[in-house]
Amino acid sequence: CEVFSMNFGSFGRSTGFGNPGNMAFPSNSSPNVAAAAHEMDMMTTMFNKMASSCFVKCSSGYKESDLTKAESICIDRCVAKYMRVHLQVSSKMWKKMAEEKEEQLQQATS
Repeated sequence: CEVFSMNFGSFGRSTGFGNPGNMAFPSNSSPNVAAAAHEMDMMTTMFNKMASSCFVKCSSGYKESDLTKAESICIDRCVAKYMRVHLQVSSKMWKKMAEEKEEQLQQATS
């Protein structure tokens, strides 16, 4: 069920729930541009998954044009939980990567 789609015209692609897409980068693009574009793609994918998951969990269908109070509260809580878990996982991942990099540097100097 595709509910939301983000369109990045300057990159020439559209991203939806089931299709994270592939960005095409010029061969002479800097690593910083490629890293920023990759981060944007990952955040878009995370946002789309969160929106889909919270919509399925909290929405009672398209009975009204506006969200009910219960749906709105559910979505607020769902997004907060999703973001909290995302930040916890990201933090642990970055810590693990830093530890591995430090370990590699120690092995290289030994």
